Amino acid sequence: MDRLTLLVKELAKTTLFSLRTAIYFIFLVLAIMFGVPVSIGTVLTVCFRVFILNVIMPITEKTLDRVL
Repeated sequence: MDRLTLLVKELAKTTLFSLRTAIYFIFLVLAIMFGVPVSIGTVLTVCFRVFILNVIMPITEKTLDRVL
């Protein structure tokens, strides 16, 4: 997780879950539009990555708040 994602989250006034879901969905649609092979593994990776970030994000925010 990078600081840019946290800034976009604050500017968009949305949750990290919905923000990352939208970003991953946009890239998935672009891949399909450009004819890139998309397998079930790619779709599962997109889905589970968002859930993993949702779990890890509170820990990351606390750590960054202490450091910065």
